[in-house]
This record gives sequence, C-alpha cells and structure tokens, in this order.
Amino acid sequence: MSRDPYKYDLFLRYHRAQARWAKQLAERLDREGFRVWFDQWMLEPGDDRRVELRRAIDECRWIALVLSPQFVANPWPKDELYCGFAHAPKAQNQRLLPLIYEDCELPAPVRDLDWFDFRGSEDDPILFEFQALQLMAFLDPSITAPRDLQRFRLHFQRSQSIPDEQVSGWQALVRSFQALIYNLSGGGSRSLSQEERQQVFFLQWLQRLFQWNTADLQFDRGEQFWSQGNWTEALNAYDRALNIDPNFALAWARRGDVLVKLGRYGEAINSYNGSLSLDPYNEGVRLRLALIQGRLKRYKAAVISYDKVLELDPDNAVVWHNRALRLAQLGRPTLALKSVDTALDYQPDLWKSWLLKAYLLHHLKRSAAAIPWMQRALKGRIRRSQQARLWRHYGLMLAAAQRPQLALASFSRSLKWDPEQPHTWHNRGLMLLRLQRYRAATQAFDQAYQRDPDNPKTWHARGYAFQCLGFWQEAVIHYEEALKLRGDYFPARYALAVALLHLGRAQQALPQFSRILQRKPRLLAAQYGQIQCWRQLQDYKAAAQAARQLTETYPGDPWGWFALGMIAADQQDWENAILYFSQVLSLNPRDSSAYNNRAWCLAHVGRYPEALQDIQQALDLAPQAIYLHTLGVIQQRQGDLSAAQATWQQALARDPHCQPAREALGSLSLGQTP
Repeated sequence: MSRDPYKYDLFLRYHRAQARWAKQLAERLDREGFRVWFDQWMLEPGDDRRVELRRAIDECRWIALVLSPQFVANPWPKDELYCGFAHAPKAQNQRLLPLIYEDCELPAPVRDLDWFDFRGSEDDPILFEFQALQLMAFLDPSITAPRDLQRFRLHFQRSQSIPDEQVSGWQALVRSFQALIYNLSGGGSRSLSQEERQQVFFLQWLQRLFQWNTADLQFDRGEQFWSQGNWTEALNAYDRALNIDPNFALAWARRGDVLVKLGRYGEAINSYNGSLSLDPYNEGVRLRLALIQGRLKRYKAAVISYDKVLELDPDNAVVWHNRALRLAQLGRPTLALKSVDTALDYQPDLWKSWLLKAYLLHHLKRSAAAIPWMQRALKGRIRRSQQARLWRHYGLMLAAAQRPQLALASFSRSLKWDPEQPHTWHNRGLMLLRLQRYRAATQAFDQAYQRDPDNPKTWHARGYAFQCLGFWQEAVIHYEEALKLRGDYFPARYALAVALLHLGRAQQALPQFSRILQRKPRLLAAQYGQIQCWRQLQDYKAAAQAARQLTETYPGDPWGWFALGMIAADQQDWENAILYFSQVLSLNPRDSSAYNNRAWCLAHVGRYPEALQDIQQALDLAPQAIYLHTLGVIQQRQGDLSAAQATWQQALARDPHCQPAREALGSLSLGQTP
C-alpha cells in the first residue's frame, strides 16, 4: 500500500441517488485495505458537515466524484471545494478523480482528466469488479489490474462456479501418480533398476488408465452428448473440460454452440469470445459469433466480427452478404449495397444476394434498378412460404417505379399464395386507385379491412375511392372511421376537411383545417382550405385578409394570389380577379386551373378571344370535364348554342359526375342562360 502523507486514500463524494452503489464501492475498497472517507461512516449526528468536509478534503490523497446527471445538475456548493470550482486551489483540482456512473455532461474541471468508466456496473457485478480493480491499481501501483474485460468475464465466471468434486478428485489422483513416478525415478537424475523400471511402467499405466477425466476426454464426452442431442450433459462435459484446462479454445467454442442450442445467447457470446481470445484466427468461431450477435440485434458488433473474418478470407461471398445484411439493419444502405456488390463479384449466382440487392436499391429509391434483380430472384428456387412475401415486395418496387399494371399483377400473384394478407389487399387497392378503377379498388379495400379492421390507412384509402366515385358522404364516414383509429393521421384529417368543404359543410370543415394548422402551421394547403371555408360562409373579409397574409408571407407562391382571384370572382369583381389569376400564371405558367378561372372571368367581361385562348391552354394541360364546361359557357355566351351543347355532352362523357355540365344542359333545354 502506498505511504502518502494523507490520512485517507480516497474521499468519495456522490449524489444521494447513488448512495447504495457508492457504499458498495467503499466496502470493496475497504476490504482490500484502502482507507476510504465515506460520509456514512465518518459523520456523526451533530457534526458540522461543512467543517468535516473541508478537513476530509485536506486529509484525502484523491477526491473521487461519482458523476451522474443528478450529481452534475445540483448547484455546486461553494464550501465543497472538491467539486473543482474556479476558486479551488490548482493543486486540489489535480487530485480530482472522476468515476463515471452514468452518461452526463462532464463539469469543466474534470473534462480533461483520466476517468474510470463504471457505467452499467450497477447491474453487472463482473463489470463492477473489473473497474474496481482498475481503480485499485491506480490507487496502488503494486496491484496488477486485468486488461481485457471479456477474458476477465470468462475467468471470473469459472472462478465463481461450484467446484466439480469428481474432476478435482481425479486430477488429484493423476497428480499423485505423477509425483510417485518422479520420486521413484529420482527426478531423472539416476539410472533405474529392473524392478524400479517395472514399478514406473506400472504407475504410468495406472496414470493413463485414470486420465479418462482429463480435458481432452471430457471434451470427447461432450462431443458424444452433442451427437445425441443431449445439450445439458454436453454443456456439463465441456464445463468439466474447461475446469481442467481454462485455455482449451475448442472447448470454449463448443460450449458456445451448446448454449446457442439452449437459447442462452448472451452466455454463448461470452464463450465464443473466450475461444477467440485464445485462438483469434478461428474463422468458424468468428462466423458463429457474428451470427449470434446479429440475432441479438447487436448489428455493429456483428459487422466488426465479419470484418475480422474478411481479413482472413476476403473472398468469402457469404460473409460479404451477411455483412451487407447487418449494415442494412444499422440503417447504412449505401455501405450495405457496396458489400452485397462485393459478394456478387465473388459469387454471381448467390440468390439471396440478388434479393438483398433488390431490397437495398428499392430502399434507396432506385426501384427501376431494383426490378431486374428482383426478377432474377423470383426465377430462383423460392420456398412456398416465401412466395407471397416476395411477390408483394416485387409489386411495391413496380409501384414505386410507376408501373401500376405490373404491380397490380404482382399483388394478385402474391394473393394466390396467401389470400389472407391485408397489406397485399391494401396495396392492390392502391394500384386500382392509380388506374382509376375505383369500384374494384373499394372491393380490394373491403378485403383488406375484413382481415385488419383497425388499419386507418385502409379506411382512408377506401374513403378516397368513394370520393372519386362521387360518393362524398360515404367518403366522410370512412375518413371519420380512420381518425377514430388514429387521431393524428394527417391524410385522413385533411381528406375529411376537403370532403366536408365539398359537401357545403364549411362550418364543420373549418375546425378540421384549424386542427391541421395547429400541428403544421406552415401547410399552405390547409391555409388555403381555411380561406375556402370562409368563402363558402361568405365571410369575404376574413378570407381576403388570410389570402393577403399568404401573399405577404410567401410572395413567390401562387396559393395566396389564387385565393384572392377566387374571392374577387365570388364578388363579381372580374377585372381584379383577372389580375390575380394573371399573377398566379406568372408564378406558375402551367397552372391549368388558373387558366380555366381566368377564362371564366374574361368571358364575363366579354373578352371572348382571350377567354377561348385561356380555356384551350387549360385543356391542353389537363383535359378535365370541368374545363369543357367552361368552354361550353364561353361558346354559349358567343351565341353558338349547338357547339355549347356538344361541349357539355363531351364533358359528361368524360365525367358523368360533372354536375355543372349537367345543370348547363338542363338550363339550355329550358332556354335559360347558365
């Protein structure tokens, strides 16, 4: 023990939240003879705490701080100079000894000091003992601290195990034979008589006879139990072998294999590490370790293990593939793709690497590049249990690559293998929506929510299909069901607000838009929705104020200008409406809706050539039924009733639910002006 001129070796300062742990450390140091100043031992009732702390600081060689968030968060008392306040003597701060109990922001006086990492030691007695020994070696250089935590764990576990009396007894017997042979032969220093040679031979024969309990023979017994599938007895045999010879690398490895069979993966990792600490070049053990690390979701450790295998065998395609898989699970798809490409360089016909590459490319939003690899994988020998999943993923890739027809066929094929998958039915419905097959889409969504009625996405998508069919009230019901299941599901909330507005229920739509803006205050679509509600409620002052605020906040965005144009048109202020829509088109020359609305306003002020030019531009950009209705109105105002009638009929042929065109035809038959 060091003979420094201090009364105590260590002053232990901690927050009360770590009192139990601090006492455990104080007791461990005390058992080894270190002099610890620990307040629970040193302070008596009635003591002046401030005076005693100052005295203790002066009498202690080292001032240990148990650092934790609670300790750091506390105000630093000015009388406790051990905390390293700026006014503390420099020599005193040099005696600070940080003990990291839990992650926290280190105080400035200790940031550059060497510290001891006790994080996690509260629940890990072996880690606590390892770090305690490090601390002891620092306090007393004559103590040798263990260097490798993993090796220390293995030996600590072995030293803590119950002695195997059978093994100990046979070892003692074998050692006694060795001693007799040594004594009889005089340590090899003299020649033996015939009788003595016979005695030595007999003793050697007995030694070999009883050496069945040596490490090798115990290992062989473990192998026999392994071949019989008797995992518990195999584990006992390997443990006996390691009791005899703790440096038996192969026994550590086989012990790990048995523990894997028993589902004790954490212990298996320790055993594999024990084997590798003795034989670091055992590629098979390193691979098995990596597989178990991956199974326990220790992906970073698994990648490190695979890297060490590749140092020995850089041409191993399977290892490159497994490394890519773990990198993908770590959220590193680009690195994973490079790794899987290397696997395919070494083994181009590796089916699972084709599949993994397809998944990675799809994840990186390179679905078009993923499709050929997925096609190759699907031509391989796929197990029945994988067919449905792989065809579904292929459909997702095709959908992302904007190939809805092929995606629909892929989802249908997936459902042939497993018709009970709600996600596949849902995705099939989405493709039917994209192909504008709305009735078929509602049927697919029916199948999806029959199997999973609690999926808000399916309720929302089915509602949208009804909306596309013109059944807005049905759509509202579905959106409300989606929100009952998940109140924060933004797509359903926004769709509900739009549907209510379309149904003329602006009073109900307005709070829906307001609720959206509470979560997403910068969402222009919701702000525009609010303006539309005020328009419908004929509160033009509030609508115009909000629209102008949009133009001031986002002068380069057309939303506010478009809203001002609509408000002006509502009030039949056609000239200003034309100016506002012109501003929209200056910001976005391909806004077909702005062309349509400006054409409508131009027609109302008799500027028919310009109106016809605008509506034709709108139809060129997006040939919608509502634009054909506007064209019919312009033709009707010019007096060409037959052309107007034909145009409105064309609009209804394009969209039978186009109500303005239907009403216009009805008015025309009655001789009224629409």
